[in-house]
Amino acid sequence: MIEYVALGMALAALIVSLWGLIKSGKGKSETFREKNHIGQNAISGEEFYELRNHLLALEGQLVLLERKCRELSMQSAKNVDVSAGNRHYEEEPVSYGMVARPAAEKNSSENELLVKCNEFAQDFNHIQELSGFDAKNAKKVFHSRYDIRGFKCVNFNERFNNPRIKPKFEEAPSLGEADLWGFRYKSYYLVLPNVKTYTGDNHGAGGMKELFRSNFQQGHTYQNIKLRLPAVLTIDLQIYNKGELILN
Repeated sequence: MIEYVALGMALAALIVSLWGLIKSGKGKSETFREKNHIGQNAISGEEFYELRNHLLALEGQLVLLERKCRELSMQSAKNVDVSAGNRHYEEEPVSYGMVARPAAEKNSSENELLVKCNEFAQDFNHIQELSGFDAKNAKKVFHSRYDIRGFKCVNFNERFNNPRIKPKFEEAPSLGEADLWGFRYKSYYLVLPNVKTYTGDNHGAGGMKELFRSNFQQGHTYQNIKLRLPAVLTIDLQIYNKGELILN
């Protein structure tokens, strides 16, 4: 019962937050229409990025709401009777990413972090949609904008022999040797995979399964990566929050 109350409060908090974002976004769109009405055909770069950040925040809050609803659905499926006198308890649903933290603990700093995560993911996915010169140029802009740094799992061999060993991440000597690309945001690093082909070795010994939730299936390799959320590491490169990948 306590879990349902907590989830209900979390959902209510998210709905209030969403309503605030929608009102703010509506006000900005009305301002944009007013400008167009008086003959201005464009908004400034600063206004554009401010509006985009509001939309990214709204998208992030919708993801949180979707996950909370999923948790509530899974919670309600617990304690199902299998036979007379016996009960089956499902394994507790695993929470990934920033939704693992109760809504009551979220503050403006974490909401800003979520916006930055969505912005980083959107810019990375844009590069993935390009090819040739356009992709090369966009990648240069991406690296410059975020001051990209490289990281890698330095105990790959030990984990290959014993997957129970916790992955240890360190900064790579160069971007070319890095399994992860990321950038510093306040007291965190936001990271994403830097692999041309996502394999079982990347997923297992390489530490990706600890860093990201994904649709990976054993025995498969994947050529395309869509980033829903980057993983978040602390300043000492410990896992703070899991990211999310869609593999194809």
